[in-house]
Order: sequence, then C-alpha cells, then structure tokens
Amino acid sequence: MLYYKGRLKMIFCKNFMKIALLTGGPSLERGISLNSARSVMDHLGNKNIEIVPIYFNQKKKAFKISCAELYSNNPSDFDFKLTQNSLSLSQKSLIKLLKSVDIVFPAIHGSFGEDGQIQTFLEKNEIPFVGSGSNACKMAFDKHKANEILQEKGFFVLPSALLKIYSKDNVKIVKEFFKNHQINRAIVKPATGGSSIGVFSVNIPEKALEKAELIFSKRMDTRVVLEPFAEGKEFTIIILQNKFGMPVALMPSEIEMTYHEGRIFDFRKKYLPTNQVKYHCPARFLNETIEKIQTRAKQLFSLFGMNDFARFDGWLLSNGKIWFSDFNPVSGMEQNSFLFQQSSRLGMNHSDFLHYVVKNSCERQKINFADIKKQNIKNKKPVSVIFGGNTSERQVSLMSGTNVWLKLRKSEIYNPKPYLLDFENNVWELPYALILNHTVEEIIYNAQNAKVGQKSTENMVKKIKAELMLEDDEATELFFMPNKIPLKDFIKKSKFVFLGLHGGDGENGNFQKILTKNRMKFNGSDEKISRICMDKFTTGELIRGSGIKRVNKPKDDGCSTGVVHLYRETDLKNYLKYLINKKSFIPAGILFNQESIVEMPNHAVKDILFEKFIQTDIIRSKGNKLKYVRKSGWVEITIGILEINKKLHAFNPSLTIAEDEVLSVEEKFQGGTGINITPPPTNIIKPKTILKTRKFAEQLATKVGIRGYARIDAFMNVTTGALIVIEVNTLPALTPSTVLYHQALAENPQIFPLELLERIIKNAGY
Repeated sequence: MLYYKGRLKMIFCKNFMKIALLTGGPSLERGISLNSARSVMDHLGNKNIEIVPIYFNQKKKAFKISCAELYSNNPSDFDFKLTQNSLSLSQKSLIKLLKSVDIVFPAIHGSFGEDGQIQTFLEKNEIPFVGSGSNACKMAFDKHKANEILQEKGFFVLPSALLKIYSKDNVKIVKEFFKNHQINRAIVKPATGGSSIGVFSVNIPEKALEKAELIFSKRMDTRVVLEPFAEGKEFTIIILQNKFGMPVALMPSEIEMTYHEGRIFDFRKKYLPTNQVKYHCPARFLNETIEKIQTRAKQLFSLFGMNDFARFDGWLLSNGKIWFSDFNPVSGMEQNSFLFQQSSRLGMNHSDFLHYVVKNSCERQKINFADIKKQNIKNKKPVSVIFGGNTSERQVSLMSGTNVWLKLRKSEIYNPKPYLLDFENNVWELPYALILNHTVEEIIYNAQNAKVGQKSTENMVKKIKAELMLEDDEATELFFMPNKIPLKDFIKKSKFVFLGLHGGDGENGNFQKILTKNRMKFNGSDEKISRICMDKFTTGELIRGSGIKRVNKPKDDGCSTGVVHLYRETDLKNYLKYLINKKSFIPAGILFNQESIVEMPNHAVKDILFEKFIQTDIIRSKGNKLKYVRKSGWVEITIGILEINKKLHAFNPSLTIAEDEVLSVEEKFQGGTGINITPPPTNIIKPKTILKTRKFAEQLATKVGIRGYARIDAFMNVTTGALIVIEVNTLPALTPSTVLYHQALAENPQIFPLELLERIIKNAGY
C-alpha cells in the first residue's frame, strides 16, 4: 500500500518489499551505527525496496524516524528533539511495525545491537532479520567468553584476565597478570564493547587499573578484559554466507601503522582518514598465511553459528601464530568500510554487496526478495568527479568526492565517473575496487601497482567468487587497469567537472582558472570569488565591519587544518616549530588545553592569520537533554547557501557544538563525531532571529559574489541575529555527514542529498 496525495492507494506488487532498518542504541558506537544505517539506506533502498528507519535511543526506547533524521551526523543532533516532540513506540507498537515489513536489518553496533539483546527480542516475536542469531552474538561479542571458547576448541589465544566493576580482587589480578606473563605493555578494553572505543594501551599495572576504573566510571561496561599488547601485524576479514549457507572468507585487509609508544588502532584512526594508518587489501602476507586466516575465519563463523555476514579482527603475531582478537556480528558499513573495500575486490559495488547479503538472508528464511531493475545509463549526462590533490585536506576531499560519486550513481539525470588528482597534477581514471581506500596515498600506490596486485590476487578472487557462487549481475563492476592521464587531457575528455577538491589549488581559484580557460563547466564559484574566499584576510577586508574571531590559523588554507587557540607565548613558539618543520600534526598536550592532535598543513605556509578569540555560550548535549548556559550571547553556526531560481538562498543554520574551544577535524568531517543541530532550538534562538540571520547570510553571499552554493561559518548573536564571519567556503565539504545535507532536509519542501547534488550541477548550467 502507498499513500498518494493524502489518499490511500492500493498497490500490490510482488516486486516491492519493505525493510526495517534498526539504528542507534545505547552504546558509544551509536554515531557509527547512524553512518552504517545511512549507507544501507543509500545503497539498499530503491524503487523496489522501501527502507523504514527505526531508532533506539540510549535508554533503548524505539522511535520511528524519518529518512531526513538518518542523515544527521550524530544521534545527539536529534536525540533531544525525539524526547520533546515524539512518542516512543510501545513494545506492542514496535512489534506491530516490525511485523508489517518483510525483514529487519539491524545496523546497531556495540551493546544491544551485537550482544544478542535485539536479536533475542526479534526471535521471541518471530520477526525475521538479517544477521546472526542471539546465541551466536552472545558468544562472539563477549571478548572474554569468545577467548575461552577459542582456547577450548584448540585455537591459539593470548592469555587474558577479567576484571569486574565491584570486585575487590582487581588489584591482585592485574599485578599477578603483569608478573606471571612478564608483561611490558597490555591492552585494557570493555568485555562487550566495540573494537575501538574504550580501548587503552598501558605499560604498568597502575595504569591498567586506572583505565579499568575509567571504563567502569563511564559505564562503558561492568567487565574489563586485560590482555598482552600484541606484537605483529593487525588484520581484519569479512565473512559472508553463500546461497547454501556455507561461510566464505573474503580477502583480509592488513592494518599498517606504527605501534611505538603504545599507539593502537583507535576510534580516530579507524574512522578518520589519516596517514598514521594504512590499509592493504589483500594483506601483504604469504598466500599460505592468507589461506590459513580465511580457513580459520570460516571455522569460527561456523563454530559460533553465525549467519549472513560478520567481521573478525586479528593478528599475525611475530612468531607466526594467528590470533583472532575481536568478533563483530554487525560490521561497520560506512562508505569506505572494510566490508565494502573487501567486497569491491570481487567486483561488487555497495548495492551488489547489500543485495547479496539480504537476498541470501531472505532465501534462508523463505522470504521473497524484490527483483532489482537496473538503471539505463545511455541517456545520462556524464559527470567527472575529481578529488584528492596535494593539500592538507586531501583526505577530506577523498571523503567528499567518493560520497558525491556514490550518491550520483543513483541519479536519473547524470552518470558520474570518479577521478583522483595525484600530487603531480596527473589524473587517475580508476576502477571501483581501487577507490574505496582509506587515504589518497593508498589509492595512488594501488593504482601504480595495479598490474602486480591483480596478478597476485587473480586466483584468490576467482576462488572466492566461485565459493560465493556469484552471478554476473551480482558483481557488476568490471575491473580495468588504472589510467594515468595529464590534467589537460582529463579536461578535454570531460563534459562537466564536479570539483570535490578542498584547500590549495582546489579552492584558491587555480583549478577554476584552468577550467574556465578551457570553457569547462564546473560546480561552485569562479576563479575571482574563489581567490577572495580562500584568502581569509581578503575575505575579512571585503566584509569589514562584521567582526573577526581570534584564533591562530593559516591565512590561505582550508577551514580545519592548523586552527588552534593560543593562550600564551610558548604556545605560539610550539605552533611555529611544528609549522616550519612541516609536521603533519601537533601531538596532544603540546599546546595549553590541547586534548587531541591538531592536523597541520602539509605545505609551506607564508602567512598566519591572528584573530580575536570569541567566547561563546556553553552548549552541551548530555543524554537526551541539551544544556545551555548563556555567557556572551554568541554561538557558532554554519549556514549553507544554495542558488534557487537565480537567487542565493540561505538554509536554516546549524548550531555547532565543539568538545573543545575550536572545532576539530573529527567534529567537522568524521561521521558520528561532531554535533550539528539543525535548525537551532527555539529556546536558544527565536525563529524571528534565525530569519534575520538568514537574510544577513544571503546579503553577505551576494556581496561576495557566491555562485551556485557555498557554506558560511560564523558566530551568531542569539538576540539580534548579527553575524561575525569566520570564513566563506566556496567548495564546502560534501562528506556523508556534511551539515549541508541536514540543512537541505530542513527545507520545506525537503531537498534530499541526491537532489541537492543535482541542483548544484544544474546551477552551473549543465
């Protein structure tokens, strides 16, 4: 049944199905859960499959949410709104809703989603779902219990100890563990947490106890696992169940990073692209070792009694032993996750993979799966999406460009093709399998070594595809050798260039100048306006009178790297030392009140801009409540600008909430991290004031000469609506978590992400 213009229209179609998508949950990984759910909606939903999002808050209360809310960056963006404006579903209503769909897809990470709780609920109410059952989840997700099972069944394990929240023996257990196993460094982690949050590396018993107490005090878990720091090479592997229920292990990915000084593959390194970590798929192990990893992964999948798909993390230790350290019944599904990286090596795109998993799950449970109709790309306009480049924001550019390319693949108007700009201004035409990497450097390396890589993995790929019994229409991305072409040739062969570049030549007008000279249409503002907005001092001079904030940052770089708050003279000396020596980041603790690393520009910086620091009101999100304390009457906001009917239109602003005094790279671009509330709550800023601010933003954008679209970062007075402009971005990030999507979805009528991208292209006259 479908609703059409307010009336109920009866449509019964065997090719149509509904899938309930579960997201959120009480764990610290609920933000990543939202990322995963967004990927599932983007790539599984289509004309034949309707996705019904259901969100669980921190108290495990269920809410039927809109697709628009699913595009929020973080549950904290809307948690408080649900509490104020929505009624949670009663258990009876939830069961009724879940029974009205064909199948349920749980995309909840951490406790409740992977420990068997939600699976037990679904099983009890005879509701079919994708993924492993409750018993399998209970065994696999509990790290201590899983280790015991592995040891009992003869698999190699490292020794471990279990600490309990109220136990009086914890001190004794920790000291004996260090002594008996001659531990120089250990890992402390929640027994039933995810594989990255709440994981600490320690070198003495006292630190181990301190971190265990931190986990207990934060209520991450009531049980903590203590184990030796693994010496060797880290890997992760995806396991799928084929049409006959047999487990098939894909090609494992090696995680390369330096583990000196106790560094680990933590949350930041896992979810924010950085050169501090590199991925290699397949892992750079001997084929014999890879086969052993695959065989044992399949054995463990069967041992736990798992279904459909999973991800296992492990180590190839220095002594050659293979140890599986973490088991994830619901693997992360963000756009360049291990799951999509490894499946792409088989020729499967995002949709192929998700359809394969859900279709097999449906067949296992005797549910009819909707037939998928493929799009006809013959009459679509070609769009060349370019990203990368040699700037400090190249990884954000990779996230933006990849997201634009993936979303435009569903367009009925445009046919996107991805291209990577390397460090020498060459452009790489790339196959699907080589785009979903963690960093620009990885993509370039893989492109340069593609022939060698294909030859070494050819037999492995054939074997895995045979085990999965993949049909041609289940792995639709044909592999081709990467093609390196000069920039001028790339421009000649393109019809329209979508700039997904950030910082440097991508935003300072240089690229725009080249494209204009070649009469090429492109998104965003022209050369002149790009130069003005990229130079923050010039922008300030142009809009003089609006006021300026005092932070320390490069004058002509992007909006996230090298931005810090300086308190004292020694901070400036240290900042300059790292800047002059071209260090990629400033480690935490170097500057006063600096709790996390600061990403730095990777090129020589000639000028630094000093601006007055603006003290803002205190806004914090805690639980399902928003705490607001007025200090100065100023708050930090972001306002999207979109050209509509040849006039610049300002979206509803987003209220940005920073953990520290300056928004970090993570909070700006890492999905599931930053909090952006759209529109600002009426108890903080009145609607009339917001309208004034939007008018100010439109006047400012018009004065600057913005074309197509842009983003303005500013401080806003909560009483008058006045703006103190931080900067104007002529090529704002279009990552999966960008505020532009939130703001476009807050419009009436709503503008969904794909439509927003199509409008941006149309605004350029294409």
